[in-house]
Amino acid sequence: MSTLTRTATQARPTSSRSRTMRPLVWLEIRRFARHPVFLTGVASCIVLLFIALRDLIAHPSNDRVGAAVVSLFVGLFSVLTAYLITRSMKDSAEILEATPTSMPTRTAALCAMCSVSGLVAGAFGVFGLVALRVWPVPSWLFGTLGNVDVVVVFAEQTAVAAIGGTLLGVAAGRWLRFRGAGFVLMVALPLWVFLSSGATAAAELGGTWPKLARAFSPFSFFQTQQISPVSVDTFPGSPRWYLLWLLTLCALAVVAALLYGAEGLVRTRLMRIGPALLAIAAVCLVLTATQGPHHVVRTYPNGTSSVITTR
Repeated sequence: MSTLTRTATQARPTSSRSRTMRPLVWLEIRRFARHPVFLTGVASCIVLLFIALRDLIAHPSNDRVGAAVVSLFVGLFSVLTAYLITRSMKDSAEILEATPTSMPTRTAALCAMCSVSGLVAGAFGVFGLVALRVWPVPSWLFGTLGNVDVVVVFAEQTAVAAIGGTLLGVAAGRWLRFRGAGFVLMVALPLWVFLSSGATAAAELGGTWPKLARAFSPFSFFQTQQISPVSVDTFPGSPRWYLLWLLTLCALAVVAALLYGAEGLVRTRLMRIGPALLAIAAVCLVLTATQGPHHVVRTYPNGTSSVITTR
């Protein structure tokens, strides 16, 4: 067999997979974009962001541009949307098994739905950043965060949160079998965030373990405003390493979803990738807790800052 023939033979399966994958991806993207749960979350987010923008104009504040709202209504509603879409395929499982498309291929198409939630949440994030420039807030309200860190935090709380939520929903839809699992996730995730945030007070006083507990979360604040005295507190930890921690969680969700129904070489590769991602995630988590400020830094309206070691 000539080199040209071998190349054509090897390229044919790849081309065939591409032709099969493309319509599947677009099908799942359309289903996600039209799903009433997702649209409800987006509509709620728009209303609350309008209120946040009105407050920003009247009272300049860097924590009222709605990034947390995006994470809650786009990110959390994406979890349920992806779960419901993934579980909706169970009724046609026998028909799908008769098709030449493998389970990992169908799961990969479902994972592509995260592009919709990521783009929508990312657009909200860009809106928030632009709002801070159009209606500029005092520089002291950003505390010790630089311009890059502000962009990173917005990305974490908008696009990455939505992408991760969608991928988690797909993985849960593949593996969780009990009734109402999607709604349990919508309750469990905020509870996880709440419990990890509870370590903030201890993390402020120093020590690695409290900081690790605070960072071990799919959502985290790096600043909060104080009323008395008027100031902004920047929490310990590195937003940049936290972003990498979140991205590894997204990758782990993809691996977990693809493992369902995977066989042969595909399963072997996924079983190798999974532990490697866990190791990377562990490194990113440790660096999130150990890099950046080691104590709370309080910044005042006059631009001065001080380290807070006690409450």
